[in-house]
Amino acid sequence: MNNAAVIPLDLKQARRSFNRAADGYDAVAVLQHEIGQRLVERLDYIRLQPNTLLDVGAGTGFTTIKLAKRWPMAHIIALDIASAMLANARARATPGMDFVCG
Repeated sequence: MNNAAVIPLDLKQARRSFNRAADGYDAVAVLQHEIGQRLVERLDYIRLQPNTLLDVGAGTGFTTIKLAKRWPMAHIIALDIASAMLANARARATPGMDFVCG
């Protein structure tokens, strides 16, 4: 039997933390950007032309913009828990993007 402790996630605290960090997030999110870049590169193997894309945990839109460039005709929805992160993503937005805080 697994004896690992389960630590509940405090969504309100997470939201507050990401809202506070939003303006300087991209300067320190090296790992997140590397993972996003690698994920986008792997999409070269997928030959689909999606109509709609959902970027869950979009943050400041770093990867969202890469998706929009890859599929410029797709409707892109950026979803994040922190409104301040989405405000930064909106500043990078291209036509056809929507933003959902939740």
